[in-house]
Amino acid sequence: MKDLCLRMGILFYSEDIAQYALVIGHQTDLTVGQYATDCKDRDQDWWVTEIQKSQAMVMLPRFFQYLVEENLLRLSQVNVLIFDHCQNVLDPDHPYDHITRRLESQSEAEESPRILGLTSCFTSNHCQDPVELITTIKQLEKRFHASAETSTLVYSERYGMRPTELVLECDRYEDQTGMVEELEVILENALQFLQECNITLDSNEDPIETPKTVIVECLNILYRLGPWCAVSLAQMFVSQLEKIDKHETNDVKKKFLRMAATQLRLLITHFENNFAPEYDIEELLMYTTPKVKKLVDHLRQFKPDCDFKIISSEDADGLDDDSYMSDDSLALTDSSDDDDRSGGSKIINVAVKKDIPEDKSGLQLFSGSDDKYLCGIVFVDHRYVAFALNKFIEEVCAWDDQLCFIKSHHITGQGSKKEGSKSYKKQEEILRKFRLQELNLLLATDVLEEGVDIPKCNLIVKFDPPKDYRSYSQSKGRARARESEYVILADKSNLKSFRTELAKYKDIEGVLKGIWKANDSENEMNCNNIVDLYHDILPPYKPGNEEGGVQVTLTSAIALVNSGQLGSLRNIATSQPRPQVEIAILRDCEGEVARKGRELTEVAR
Repeated sequence: MKDLCLRMGILFYSEDIAQYALVIGHQTDLTVGQYATDCKDRDQDWWVTEIQKSQAMVMLPRFFQYLVEENLLRLSQVNVLIFDHCQNVLDPDHPYDHITRRLESQSEAEESPRILGLTSCFTSNHCQDPVELITTIKQLEKRFHASAETSTLVYSERYGMRPTELVLECDRYEDQTGMVEELEVILENALQFLQECNITLDSNEDPIETPKTVIVECLNILYRLGPWCAVSLAQMFVSQLEKIDKHETNDVKKKFLRMAATQLRLLITHFENNFAPEYDIEELLMYTTPKVKKLVDHLRQFKPDCDFKIISSEDADGLDDDSYMSDDSLALTDSSDDDDRSGGSKIINVAVKKDIPEDKSGLQLFSGSDDKYLCGIVFVDHRYVAFALNKFIEEVCAWDDQLCFIKSHHITGQGSKKEGSKSYKKQEEILRKFRLQELNLLLATDVLEEGVDIPKCNLIVKFDPPKDYRSYSQSKGRARARESEYVILADKSNLKSFRTELAKYKDIEGVLKGIWKANDSENEMNCNNIVDLYHDILPPYKPGNEEGGVQVTLTSAIALVNSGQLGSLRNIATSQPRPQVEIAILRDCEGEVARKGRELTEVAR
């Protein structure tokens, strides 16, 4: 491409042009130009210069429309034209519509660019009806004179990794301890007091905003997860309020912060005075909701085939705390750094694995790296639910020898995304441990549904039912391990309406699968021919030189590099492999193509 000065037009409907251009320039050796809103006042001479020096132009659609309509760029000069959010071509007022109609008006003698349309609208709120989906796909195929393909579930379909789907019914929450009502009174009284306060500072700041937020969030967790989790969240909030108070200079705001902290301490004290289950797991579960109980019961099914014993910290002399407990809780804001283990037991319980042979004395600490059975994610729709639910699972695992194999943490993605920030480093550390299976269960918001490199999971749980097909398909796509499970926890009161939505999601999934299967069957012979051609260019590498043994081919090499230990090379800052592309136009027979391919392969080596 570089030698022939081929140009690629990439049109993004997003304002974040610089990020896309950076990625393309990083992954290729092309000269990439980026053209966002700051280019709107450029003259024609400037554009002509940019066209001449750029091999790939990443720009907003209206700029490309301008270049074409002013004849500054002929469509025959463009080899590849990529439309992001290509569904906008169906809008008569959108630049995509004008560009494609210009393409249609070209004469047959003129060379037209190859077109690639990208869209995620099929999995968004815009396309939730299967009939509408089929209609939209046919319209796009007609406008682009192309056939639609989908990457949704293609990987799992092609390799037979289809998770078993389960919908678990959860009963209505009926508090048997009386604690919910008592804690509710404390929080409601505090909230009512804050709502009756009508104070406005000179800076137009609302002094009750933060105190009101923490009270409301504790009430929400009380109703959704039960009193134990509400108190656990209250302990974290007390720590955060104290830190905010230290840095606050306004006296009025300080008083409200201290008032909220005092009410939360009252909540915590009242609960602790009435909470004494003496490490009885069934009593502990009484302080949570049926949905949480259902999750805990399902996690027991993943217990490895080995015996465990629970010992207290008094019996675990010399044990390293970091080896058996999850990390400190993830800061929910950049200013928070909660180092205490809120909601935990006074005496630390440790899960250890029994040594079976009689001649080996002592107990061996359980390590997640020894039994790599569970690798799961529990998706929730709220970051404080992830925090509190993780705290409860940690507590349950410290009490129940059927669950002590679980090493969990939570991740929400709500902190700063800057690589140097504390919250970013913590989240990266959590993901690193999950990839290495030092952690085997994550409680996460939808931040992990897409765009994050994680291992193949054998358990995905939607703690809150998916609200649209996008959430359903993306979370389900994380269950990529063989014999994996995709579990949805649904309240019995909303079960009928949810099953209606679930049936609609499956219809949409069937439409998208049908597209892939149709295209795959049509191109099956072509794919086989391509594989044979690769083998002709460069024969497979066989370490053992055995027939039917292990081999590495051109079609499997990239997958091997991107998996296992070799995948860690991608994290090395000095290792940034980029393809050096050479294009040669050959009009000879297939043998000449193969010969030229071997020459290029030798150069690449």
